[in-house]
Amino acid sequence: DSVCDIGGAWGGALTEAEKDGRKGPFLLVESCAQLVQETLRKDLYEIIQMECGTMSAPDTWHKIPKPDESYDTVIMGDMLEHNHCVQSIYTMADGIRLAKKRVLITTPNAEWIDRQPFCCMAGHMTFYTPEIFRRILDGVESIRYWFQEAPPEW
Repeated sequence: DSVCDIGGAWGGALTEAEKDGRKGPFLLVESCAQLVQETLRKDLYEIIQMECGTMSAPDTWHKIPKPDESYDTVIMGDMLEHNHCVQSIYTMADGIRLAKKRVLITTPNAEWIDRQPFCCMAGHMTFYTPEIFRRILDGVESIRYWFQEAPPEW
C-alpha cells in the first residue's frame, strides 16, 4: 500500500509502514525544516516541506502537489492540534482528497485534557472532541470514523 504522512515529523510512521510490509510509494509532508533534516529514512520516501492548509490569497489554499487519490492511506497523526482550526480543516480536506482507501487522524481528545500527562503541551492551538470531528466529517461522503470512548489508562 502507498502511504502519505502529513505532519509526520521524522517519518516514524512511514518507517513502521515499510517494516509492516507496505511497498509504497511513501510521502512525508512536514513543515518544520529541522525535522525534515533529521528525517529517519530519506532513502525510503519522498519528502515535501510545506505548511499545509495555509492560504496564499482569499479562497486559494496551498494543496499538497499530488493528484487526487494518490495514496492508499493518508495519516495525520497528532498534528492537527498544532494548527489553527481553519488551517486544520483545510489540511483534513487535502488529506481526504489524496486518499484512495483510508484516512487515519489522531489527536488528543479535549474531553480528557485534564487527565493527560502532557496537558497543555507547547504548540497546541486547537483542541478537538469527538463531537467536533463528527460535525466536520459528517458532510464528507464515504468517510467512516470511530472514537475511543474512554480515556486510556496513563
